[in-house]
Amino acid sequence: MQLLDDYLTLVRECDKRWGAPPETDLMRSVLGAASEVGELATLLRRALSRGGTLESLKTEADPLDILDESGDVIFNAVRTLDAVGFTLADALKASRIKLESRAEAGKDKDRERRLLENAFDTRRERDS
Repeated sequence: MQLLDDYLTLVRECDKRWGAPPETDLMRSVLGAASEVGELATLLRRALSRGGTLESLKTEADPLDILDESGDVIFNAVRTLDAVGFTLADALKASRIKLESRAEAGKDKDRERRLLENAFDTRRERDS
């Protein structure tokens, strides 16, 4: 958990240094994440066009480029979560809850929502 806490502190420090108004945090982080996912997709599309097959992605795509762009996606995901009062650890927990629910009972959005509401009481309080 210390790594995640330290990373969140770094993300917040970057935002302060860049001086963007806090009221735009959610918008900037969501658009930033979308942009970075687009860059990741472009890397993979270019690798696919060079190799021609999905299997060729393993040899044509530069793993360090994928790591770099994935890090940018995570940075913006952490900013998004922070803007709405959650952490990356919360998102991982929510993802695990959803995956376990689907493995047990199939895709059921209502069930998943109830499980998340029970796991994150603060979110339910915010909706009231």
